Amino acid sequence: MNSKEKDIFYIKKVIELAKKGQYTAHPNPMVGAIIVKNNKIIGKGYHKKPGTPHAEQIAIKQAGKLAGNHGKCCPTVGGTCCPHVGGQCCQH
Repeated sequence: MNSKEKDIFYIKKVIELAKKGQYTAHPNPMVGAIIVKNNKIIGKGYHKKPGTPHAEQIAIKQAGKLAGNHGKCCPTVGGTCCPHVGGQCCQH
């Protein structure tokens, strides 16, 4: 799989995760997130409902020590920014 094909594969995974919140995330946006290291998904999450952790937080917690400092780790997030934090994504 070349780099473009990998990107498409991972973005599709993120969209699949985001769709899990289709009926429960409102009024927040549907968001999916994955953490990829060495071409392997080591963390994933989606925003389930208001008042619960964000997709990024779930993915990071799941990746835990696997993310570490060795090798390259790449977070991939899909969705829109939460309006209640001023439209700023991944900064909390």
